[in-house]
Amino acid sequence: MRRVVLAWLFELGFKKIIRLITLSGRADFEAVFSLRITRSTHHFRILVKPNGSEDLRFGQVVGRKICRRAVGRNYMRRFCREWVRNHLTQLSGLDVVLVHRKIFTHEDRTYLYGELECLTDFSHKCRDSYSSSSARINSA
Repeated sequence: MRRVVLAWLFELGFKKIIRLITLSGRADFEAVFSLRITRSTHHFRILVKPNGSEDLRFGQVVGRKICRRAVGRNYMRRFCREWVRNHLTQLSGLDVVLVHRKIFTHEDRTYLYGELECLTDFSHKCRDSYSSSSARINSA
């Protein structure tokens, strides 16, 4: 049964999506941090950098000071990764780093969805303003 499910997910491109949206390596994270296009909420801080392609590259930072237990940190990562999967089209063309500022649990999810929607709107506006400013530079 497990092999059938994994094969079915692989045929849907599930592995490819994960690979495309994961920032890996220190240089990738530092490039996003250096640009400093950021917005903060109570639980999150998002940093955005246009990447010039249609792919979304996503990374997260969950420090041990935020949540001591690995189980909690992993839950926080899974929750945000699922949010990203649901908003791939809105976030395409960006490098996004999500920094967790406070611990959250399953009970906080309705509040967190509101915060993440606000951050999605911000990143969407950043991508649109970047594409319009680069179009003006190229036409001049």
